[in-house]
Amino acid sequence: MRLGVLAERYFAEDPNTSIMKLRQFAEIMAQLTAAKMRVYTEDDNRQVALLARLRDEAGINKGVLDLFHNLRISGNKAVHNLKDDHGLALTSLKIAHRLAIWYHRSFGKDRQFTPQPFSPPSDPTDATSALHDEIAKLQARLNETLTASQVAQRQADHEAALRLTAEEERSRLEALNQEAEAQAAQLNAQLAKIQADAEVQDVAHFDSMVSEANVAAEGLDLDESDTRRIIDAQLRNAGWEADTDNLNYKADVRPQQGKNLAIAEWPTSSGPADYVLFIGLKCSGCLQLHVLIRPDHRRFGLAEPPYIPNCAYHAVTSLSGDWTGLPQGD
Repeated sequence: MRLGVLAERYFAEDPNTSIMKLRQFAEIMAQLTAAKMRVYTEDDNRQVALLARLRDEAGINKGVLDLFHNLRISGNKAVHNLKDDHGLALTSLKIAHRLAIWYHRSFGKDRQFTPQPFSPPSDPTDATSALHDEIAKLQARLNETLTASQVAQRQADHEAALRLTAEEERSRLEALNQEAEAQAAQLNAQLAKIQADAEVQDVAHFDSMVSEANVAAEGLDLDESDTRRIIDAQLRNAGWEADTDNLNYKADVRPQQGKNLAIAEWPTSSGPADYVLFIGLKCSGCLQLHVLIRPDHRRFGLAEPPYIPNCAYHAVTSLSGDWTGLPQGD
């Protein structure tokens, strides 16, 4: 799909556009999924409504839908965001990569498809040290799966891309955008055909398809940096200020009056908590990754429950009370 290629090409110079392309990528993938599951309609112009129907009528795994929602929300914010965020763009690329694998395993001919590790985009010239290290680790992980000749070819391709003039790069991007627009123009006809083909299938066929899709979902694995950025976004949507890279105890971030802060890597007697939640100076509890649980939203004084997938909520009595400026839990 050309939108994925475009997102990668825009990453270094224009991460916001990269994220917006990935939102479009996710919208089309959701529409294709809905058509295969017989729940698509031509009025599906709102991604949030379509994802709700995939949940309620098609039984698509919630973990998969969370990834779709992540690209939807990130894309919406990128439209209005004047600040480039390469970290979020990289996470979005990796999420789109995992969704593409899920789609191929769910609906493609090879249900046992084993992809190569994620192929990272080129390092931006103004990359932070953390972003540079993350891209380097991703590249090293990929190189472990490639032959020496494949690694050499990738390096040669990268160097050739660096030699492109700005005009040549603009020309290539323009061609890719035109191809993406042509694909979009054909999409409605494609969706109608997929839906018509699906309509003649029996119930057993769809039961099997849902089962295959949910088995494929179990194979979705995100690394810790991706998980943290996703949790950051979900915390922000629930009313917290959250940014693992910057709102971090190790970066000397501390509670502040009048702010709801989710501070990462806060020290406790049992080791660093992934997030400790502060309403002003009062500690409300903490979040640990990997376990799914719904916390009591009344603890947070928020209208909506801060439900964070893949996290466990703990009311940490040892941290309760006003923060005094002293290390907690030491």
